[in-house]
Amino acid sequence: RRRREALQVQLTQAKRELNLLREREAEDRASAELEQRETFYAAVEEQEVASLQRQIALRKEEKAQLEQELRRRQVAQARLQDGLASQRAESARRRLEDALWERRLRSQSPDTPPRWGGTA
Repeated sequence: RRRREALQVQLTQAKRELNLLREREAEDRASAELEQRETFYAAVEEQEVASLQRQIALRKEEKAQLEQELRRRQVAQARLQDGLASQRAESARRRLEDALWERRLRSQSPDTPPRWGGTA
């Protein structure tokens, strides 16, 4: 009987040890899975950061190109406006010259022929 009780105690202790081992294994597996997930999520986050950094770099490059194009167009527009202003000034100068010629022609006597060789 004592031997049976001793075996019963040993069996109970063995079952406890087995349960502890199983719990430790389960904890180890859970810990390993958690570490694996953390590693995976860290890699995903690194990829997302790299992707966002590439997008930022592309946007900055695009912005720089657009700013350069804007400056080019502003210079072209300024040149065009300068050209238009020059044309207007030239046109005004010609109108003034024409008006002066007309005034001179009117002030000339009818006997004096016009300067461009026409008839009076």
